[in-house]
Amino acid sequence: MPFEMDDRSGDIMRMRRYSRLATAPVPLGPAMNNPPVQTLSAVDLDARVDWYATYLIITKQVTTINQDPVLNEAAARLGQSMRETEDELIRDMLEGTASVLNCVGGTNGRDVAVLKSSLIDLELSACNDGDNRAQATYECAA
Repeated sequence: MPFEMDDRSGDIMRMRRYSRLATAPVPLGPAMNNPPVQTLSAVDLDARVDWYATYLIITKQVTTINQDPVLNEAAARLGQSMRETEDELIRDMLEGTASVLNCVGGTNGRDVAVLKSSLIDLELSACNDGDNRAQATYECAA
């Protein structure tokens, strides 16, 4: 989820992450009594913003119109550079936070195995206990 910083607000961004609430799988019933109360808690996260930039020096004489081909091409190249820089930074961030679950004990007797559904359930619960908000889908061979 992208965040926006106010102009002239410095280079530290404070974000707040709220904890999950418990599910409510039991109906209220005909009396409609209040369910048990839950408390909302949050964790504040501070992040320092790093600034990245590049620029072009154009030595060709250009006309002062709003559709100069040289300036349009320069703007397009700067935009492409910005998006490729974002891709590299996000790739490096994801690479630095990647986690691996090594699963053994499948039904065919090898380390790389056809996994038992109970093992997959165990690994999924480990991911959920770690507050992993991404959801994964697994298929099991019968």
